[in-house]
Amino acid sequence: MHIITKKDICNIERAFNLNKPERQHADDATSDSALVQMYSGRENNPILAYKCQGANDFDIVPDGVNASLPPEDFIFIMMDDAQWTMLENCGSGDMSVVCIYATHGTNAYDFHLTTVMVLDSKRVYM
Repeated sequence: MHIITKKDICNIERAFNLNKPERQHADDATSDSALVQMYSGRENNPILAYKCQGANDFDIVPDGVNASLPPEDFIFIMMDDAQWTMLENCGSGDMSVVCIYATHGTNAYDFHLTTVMVLDSKRVYM
């Protein structure tokens, strides 16, 4: 009668987001907004650009960039310091290889996911 099963533990974990600290809310748009707010004002903020779906303007846009998208579009661009360093070091010069891969239909929202990769000096994807 007082025995808890593994399934009970999984249900509790899921209900309270105990194993996913990056997920701030069950609603993805709310979770994205919370993540943006969490990084806001930090010295090493990895969020380069952000525009939530339904908004007319970007919430975050890089300095010097004049960007506009239709309200139905969503954009979320992140790059941390290590990724920036790899892009600077390996994404320029005669031997540089920058790969851009885009896909769609991988989630319930039918958003496009675009990934930028560079090859390091040993020709390994980073």
